[in-house]
Amino acid sequence: MSDFWTFPRRFIAILFVLLLTSPAFGQDQKKNVGKLTLADSVVLALQNNLDVKNAFLDRIVQKFNLKVEENKFYPQSSIALSSKLNSNYSTNGRDTGANQSNSYTASLLVPTGGTFSFTWDYSAAKTDFGQDTVYNPSWNLSFVQPLLKGGGIEGEGIKVATASLRIARINEEMNVLGLKSTLTNIVNSTIQAYRSYIQSLRQLEISKRSLAMAKKLYEINKALVEAGRMAEVEIVQTEADIANRELGILQAENSLQSARLALIQILNMERETLFEPIEETEARVIPPSFEGALKIALNNRPDYLQVLKEVEVSRLNFVVAKRNRLWDLSLEGGTKRNLSGSSYGSTLESAGRLGKTDWNVGVRLTIPFRDLTIEQAYVSAKVAMEKSDLNLKKLGINIGIEVQNAIRDVEIKFKQMQLAKQATTLVQKKLEIEEEKLKVGRTTNFQLLSFQSDLVNAQVSELGAIIDYLNSLTNLDQILGTTLMTWKIEVKREDEEVKLPNSEKKVAR
Repeated sequence: MSDFWTFPRRFIAILFVLLLTSPAFGQDQKKNVGKLTLADSVVLALQNNLDVKNAFLDRIVQKFNLKVEENKFYPQSSIALSSKLNSNYSTNGRDTGANQSNSYTASLLVPTGGTFSFTWDYSAAKTDFGQDTVYNPSWNLSFVQPLLKGGGIEGEGIKVATASLRIARINEEMNVLGLKSTLTNIVNSTIQAYRSYIQSLRQLEISKRSLAMAKKLYEINKALVEAGRMAEVEIVQTEADIANRELGILQAENSLQSARLALIQILNMERETLFEPIEETEARVIPPSFEGALKIALNNRPDYLQVLKEVEVSRLNFVVAKRNRLWDLSLEGGTKRNLSGSSYGSTLESAGRLGKTDWNVGVRLTIPFRDLTIEQAYVSAKVAMEKSDLNLKKLGINIGIEVQNAIRDVEIKFKQMQLAKQATTLVQKKLEIEEEKLKVGRTTNFQLLSFQSDLVNAQVSELGAIIDYLNSLTNLDQILGTTLMTWKIEVKREDEEVKLPNSEKKVAR
C-alpha cells in the first residue's frame, strides 16, 4: 500500500523539478549574438534605444505644431446647417411650421496683418405649412488692415505680422538641432559603454593571467621547498598572493557583468544576451589646429546653433513688442447685401447684383492710456534680447576653452598611451630576468611577487591609457559637434527615422 502512494509522489516531485528547470519556467536563456563591433553597437542603439524612439515621437508633435502655425495664412472656413420643426398654439388654433438656417463663413489672414472675412447666411422660414416660405439670404465681405500696431503694409509691419510664423519655423529648426543632440548623446553613451565593457573584459583576462603566474610561482616554490633550497614558511606568501588574485578575479567578473548590462541597457536588448566585442585600432589621429577646430565647432555644435536661433527669436519678439507700443490705427472696409422674398430663385439672383449692395470704408484709431502692460512687454522683450546676446557670447567663450582642452587632452592621452605600452614592455622584461634569477637562488620570493604585481599594474595602466586615448578622440568629436558626421548619420527635418550610411534599411522608430 505504501509503495502505491510513494510512486505517484516521487513521479510528481520529479516532474515538478523538470518543469522548473525547463526554458519555459526557468530563467531567460542566454542568447549569444556572436561578434559585435563598435559600429554594430551604434547601429543597434539607434534602432532600439527608447530615448531615440521617444525623440522621433516628439518630432511628430513638433512638425504638426509648425503645420498649425503655417495654416494660419491659409483660408479658414466653416459651414453651419440647422433645420427645426415648430408648432405654436394661439387663439386662432395651432400653427405648424419649419425653419432652416444655413451659413458659410471664411476668413483669410494676409502677411500684412490684415484679415478678409466673408459670411453667407441663407435662412428659410414657414410659419405654417399652409403659408408661403419666406427666404432671407445675406452676405457680408469685410477687410481690416492694421497700419501701426500689430502689422502694416511696410517692411517692418509685415515682419511683425508674420513673426509668429517665422518663430515657429525657427523653433522647428531648433527641434531638429535638439534631435541631433539626442542622437549624439546616444552615440557617445554607446561608445563609452562599449569601451567600458572591453576594458572590464581585458581586466578580467589580466587577472586570470596574473593568477596563472602566481600558481606557476607556487609550483616553483613548492619544488624549491622539496629540494631544500627554500624555507617552507616562504611558500605561505605565495599562497596568500594566489588568494588575493582569486579575489581580484571575482571583482573583475562582477565589473564585467555590470559593464555588459550597462551596454545592454543602452542597446535595449535582452538582459541575458552575450556577445564578443572587437577592439578598435589605436592609430594616432592628429587633431586640427585650435583656430580650425573652433571654426568647426561654431559651425556644427547643436547647442551653439540653438543659441543662435534663440537670439534670432528674441530679436523678433523685440520688434513685435516695439511695434505694439504704437497706437492701434486700422483701415476698415466692407460690403454687404440683405434680401428677403418668397422665391428661392429670385432672392438668389438678387444677391448677386453688386450694384445694389451696401458698402462702408473708414479708419479706426484706438489710443491706450496708462496701459503699463504694453511697456512691460517691451521691457521684457528688450531684456530677453540682451540676455540672449550675452548667453551667445558666454557660450562662444566656453566652447573655445572646451576645444582647447580637448585638443590638448588628445595629444597628452596619446603620449600617455605610448609611455604605458613602453612601461609594460620593460616591466615584462624585468619580471623575466627576475624569474631566471629565482631559479638560481639570486633573488627572493617576495621580490618576484612584487615584480608580478608591477606587471599586472602596468598592464592595467596600459589598458586604461588606451581607453582614455580613444575616449579623448570621441570627446573631441563631441566638442566639435561632428559626431554624427563621423558616423555618417543624417538628420533632416522631414525624417521620421534615422538614416544610416550606405544602407537601404532605415532604423525604425
